[in-house]
Amino acid sequence: MERHRFVCSECGAEYYLQAWKAVCPNCQSEYTLTLVETPREGRKIFTAREYGALLIIGYTLLSFFLPSTPTLINLITSLMPIPEVAIYFLFLLLALFLFLGTTGGVWAAMVIGVIGAAYGAASIPVNGLTATIPTALASLWFVGALLFHRHSQAIRAHQEKMEDARNMPEYSGWGSEKSREQR
Repeated sequence: MERHRFVCSECGAEYYLQAWKAVCPNCQSEYTLTLVETPREGRKIFTAREYGALLIIGYTLLSFFLPSTPTLINLITSLMPIPEVAIYFLFLLLALFLFLGTTGGVWAAMVIGVIGAAYGAASIPVNGLTATIPTALASLWFVGALLFHRHSQAIRAHQEKMEDARNMPEYSGWGSEKSREQR
């Protein structure tokens, strides 16, 4: 069932209820709950996690097509005997996990984004302007992953805060567990 947002004009308490109530459960004032219409927004073209995933793909493609740029992929392949294709695959897998919004993928994108930005910034004196592009990409994908992480935390906190109307003392009881047992 759809819930509507009601705010008490007396105490400012906020409730998500299926229908209007005459008494505010918080301050017991009568006829102070008012319906607050929230405008429905259309979907944004891209969310922060989708931008982050696209930036990781761009970072990977930059490393593939311009191997002279200082990227983490080039650093890892020069330091470890790992096939370059495996590193590209891991970065694309990271982009997929960030796109799907998995917790591990978001955290990995944030950590690797900071490392990539730090490595790119440290290589600017040696490589000049060619190091600014991977630095900017890594910084922006870190910001996208961080914004998505903060947004998902806010949604979780809001869902935990919502109060179920059936637990309020003013509830008539027509849909409660006790009334179902009595029938």
